[in-house]
Amino acid sequence: MNVFSLFSKKMKILKKENNYTLTPNSKINNVVRDWYVILRIGRKIDTYKR
Repeated sequence: MNVFSLFSKKMKILKKENNYTLTPNSKINNVVRDWYVILRIGRKIDTYKR
C-alpha cells in the first residue's frame, strides 16, 4: 500500500467534503489531521520494514 496514493485519495475526498463546509478552519484542521495520520502510518511502515 502506497502512502502517497492513499494521501491523494484522501485529498480528493477532502475536496468533495469541503465543498459543503462553510468555515476555512475546518478545511485546515482536516488537512492537518490527515497529514498527522499519514505520518503516523508512514512511521509504522518504516518500523515494519526495519
